[in-house]
Amino acid sequence: MRLWPATGSEAEVLVRLRPSRTSETVSTVTGVAGLRWVRDGKYLALGRAGASEQVLLAAQPRDVRQAGRLCAEAGLLPLWDQAGTAFENTPHRVIDISLAESAPAWSRALRRPLLAREVASHRASREPTLAELAGDASALMPRPHGPVSRRPQIVHVRSTRGGTGCSTLSVQIAYGLTRAGRTVALVTDDAMLRRVAKDASDETVVWHKPFAPAGGGRLLAASHGYYGEHLDVRAAEATSRGEIVVLDVGGRPPAELADLPAADLTVLTDNYRARDWVQVDVIDRRPEQIRVFAALDEHFARWWRPSTEQADADRLRTALDREFFYYAMLRLEAPDEVDVYDVDDAEDVEEWWDLGADGSPGHPDDVLPPEDGAPLDLWRRHFLDFITAEGRRRHPDNWDEVRDSWIAHNRLRNLQRLSADGDPIEDLAVRASEFPAAAATEHGSQPRAVTVEEQETWRTAKLMRWLEAQFNAHLRHDAAHLPRSAAETVMAVLDARFLTYGPHHAEGFAALADEVRGDDWWDAAAAARSLDGAAFPLLPGPDEDADVREQAAFLAAVEDEGARRHGEVWSEVRAHWVEHHRRLEQDEREPFAPAEDELPALRRQFAAALAPVTAAGVD
Repeated sequence: MRLWPATGSEAEVLVRLRPSRTSETVSTVTGVAGLRWVRDGKYLALGRAGASEQVLLAAQPRDVRQAGRLCAEAGLLPLWDQAGTAFENTPHRVIDISLAESAPAWSRALRRPLLAREVASHRASREPTLAELAGDASALMPRPHGPVSRRPQIVHVRSTRGGTGCSTLSVQIAYGLTRAGRTVALVTDDAMLRRVAKDASDETVVWHKPFAPAGGGRLLAASHGYYGEHLDVRAAEATSRGEIVVLDVGGRPPAELADLPAADLTVLTDNYRARDWVQVDVIDRRPEQIRVFAALDEHFARWWRPSTEQADADRLRTALDREFFYYAMLRLEAPDEVDVYDVDDAEDVEEWWDLGADGSPGHPDDVLPPEDGAPLDLWRRHFLDFITAEGRRRHPDNWDEVRDSWIAHNRLRNLQRLSADGDPIEDLAVRASEFPAAAATEHGSQPRAVTVEEQETWRTAKLMRWLEAQFNAHLRHDAAHLPRSAAETVMAVLDARFLTYGPHHAEGFAALADEVRGDDWWDAAAAARSLDGAAFPLLPGPDEDADVREQAAFLAAVEDEGARRHGEVWSEVRAHWVEHHRRLEQDEREPFAPAEDELPALRRQFAAALAPVTAAGVD
């Protein structure tokens, strides 16, 4: 067992664990008799001689000394370091014998948590009796099922922090129980609900019916809101909808869980750290050369960052890159929105010019639209003109240099499809060339020294991986701008709109009559952006014929507006879209995504577009 006491409470925990004698006349021992400790890194390893079990306590020897002082203040005689004395051995033997004889009573007591509050004061000095345990109705026993008992079983899935997979695990538990034939009510967050429920975008529906395994049970799912604001309400509703309720509680503090149904089972998720659980010996059976390259990658990752500290002007340019991304995203959605921030709001001005003072990097997916996908240079000039006066006041030493170079700097980074904090290929090429010489003496985890040929192969592979990563970012972010015919573009827009509008729509597509008249509905870039967070491929309908009929009904609903806007290609779209969309689903290819046979030509085009913006020496 591992214990992590709250900071400052280590000594108090130790006082309750370490053995102490409560009276000089009666051999009564508090704590664990015979307990010893040794230091184990950041822990104290607590155990008894001859026993394999131990507790690792996050504490230090100074906490042991403090525990001794607390023990003395309480009038207890410490037995911590008195091995072999009558004080220690007699109660040690007595308690060992009584534990063996009273095992059934201890087993029963451990399953009666409510009763523990009434008799816990006796547990440190004597074993429980079967008589005092007989009347407790709160035992953690298998619950009866059938007409008489309708109380659902409650599962809380909790986490210590965000990003540990709590929502994902909630869904997996719910699906597993459904597959086993149970009726399950799942309460999770908005993002996860959109992944599992095909009608999640319909805000008029609270409880959704995600796809359930054939022959399994029944699954219902609801969202507890973006910030969990409806968790207690949805949880109460869930108890009348499922025989098992799975609540995605996340990292909320206990105080916010008071109104939830009590858990029969709590599952805690956390990031796995081997050092906190077990010592693992890894046997690497990969070929020697692969292990050499892997060791180079590992050393390079440790070596790269400390060598690339940015100057003040570079840090300011990076901060402007990050803020311009958010500004450009606003302009895409609202082209007439031109103010970077509210100059009359002092708090808004200060917050904006904080410019990421915490130093946290931006998200790798924060990539601008392609240069030909929006009037970015016009937006850059307005952005820079708007902030220049304040920028010169706040950064007098660097502003003129940054102002004169930022637009070209930002454009070149965007041509390489880099986020504000992405590494340009020029930097990577230089650093990858410098690294082998700098790391020539590092052979600690390498199977052997690296040859010159292997160094060059590794460097080339590093640049190739960069190129592949940026090409994938290009496909992901610029899908609507990839070269295709006019008919293919219209069909891709229909693919995206059919997906986001809500397939298998209960009310048909009559509501589209007004929506399709808007310019934004037919805009390829807007249609591509609408796919963010959407699940693809679509979940199957009742049968393939029904899916085809639904696609045909959708096409008929947009027929008049499509013919008016795209008359020159609409007959081709009308003739081929249903079959085109069926193939898209069969290939599990997202709308706007290129087919496999188109990728080689797209790679050549991408590399050719990069050539003018890469430094000399990068082939």
